Amino acid sequence: MPPSKDLAPFLSQYIHDAASNSQEQDVQRSAGLVLAALKRSMKSGPRRTVPSPEEIVSIKQGRLLTTIAFFLDDTFEELSYDMTTTVREAVEFLAGVIKLKDYQTFSLFEVRRTMVQSRSVEPLEESYPYDDNRYIGDILQEFRALQAKTGKGEVVQSKLLFKKRLFRETDEQITDPM
Repeated sequence: MPPSKDLAPFLSQYIHDAASNSQEQDVQRSAGLVLAALKRSMKSGPRRTVPSPEEIVSIKQGRLLTTIAFFLDDTFEELSYDMTTTVREAVEFLAGVIKLKDYQTFSLFEVRRTMVQSRSVEPLEESYPYDDNRYIGDILQEFRALQAKTGKGEVVQSKLLFKKRLFRETDEQITDPM
């Protein structure tokens, strides 16, 4: 959760001083991580969900978590994230992986597939776009909560999909063949 705009400069300076004045490597490393997280949360706003225990442990240990992001051709890429990784940062990473230069009109979407086991009905598939400032950790927590809420005989599968926000017949901004 980011501090108020009045408190942010003081907190930022305090963390910066802790990082630069400490003789201990662990304190410097931790303060650097906290300063980066502070800047990112000031830009993107507060989290919608409480960070999961695995997110907290991973940030304490200085390691990243991973999830899978799919492309339209059903290929996928492993996406590394931490407590403050946003959709915008994930899109930049995925665009870099496929060497896509003009990625400003691309985003991550949730593709939700609902299947009813007791009936022989085609699965319902819906797609929801994410705002650039949403946190990947929040999205994955919502996936877990949705799976926990589903009723008996119903299965909900969610996945992250990298695709263009709006498809048009001709798109002047995209000249990259990828």
